[in-house]
Amino acid sequence: MAKTAIAKLVKIWKDHDIRNGTKLYLMKTLIFPIMTYGSESWTLNSSCQRRIEAFEMIAYRRMLRIPWTDHRKNVSIKQELNIQTQDHLLITIQIQILKFFGHVIRRDGIEKDIIQGKVERKRSRGRPPTRYIDQIKNLTRMSMSDNIRNTGNREFWRNISNRNNIIA
Repeated sequence: MAKTAIAKLVKIWKDHDIRNGTKLYLMKTLIFPIMTYGSESWTLNSSCQRRIEAFEMIAYRRMLRIPWTDHRKNVSIKQELNIQTQDHLLITIQIQILKFFGHVIRRDGIEKDIIQGKVERKRSRGRPPTRYIDQIKNLTRMSMSDNIRNTGNREFWRNISNRNNIIA
């Protein structure tokens, strides 16, 4: 859906009278929210992270009208747009995941039990997939009991889920 939205705005991307800063603002306000809809409940494995990063670069390349035949590195494109590390789409999604986790853990309800893995079910064959809890532990670099305790302190949890504390 987000790629379709990019294609629908092709007249804007091709317009030479619109500055790149304005185009980037449009990308962040019109396209990225479509891409990240519901992302607070995603479990990001390495292949999902690569796909998110690839989509972000596809969007920037379309915006700047850079074809794939121009073998430009992603770093040079991000430098041209003056994009900082904390502004990456993947980091934005990780922040949303942490904020949603804090919100759900502070509430009482079945959502809290589901996230904590307290719901009984039969385990399927093979290697267990990456769980939501594992992702939270990797993002915060803390144990699950520490994470649950820290969500009670909203100010502390806000600092944990800050852009500057998450490293891609």
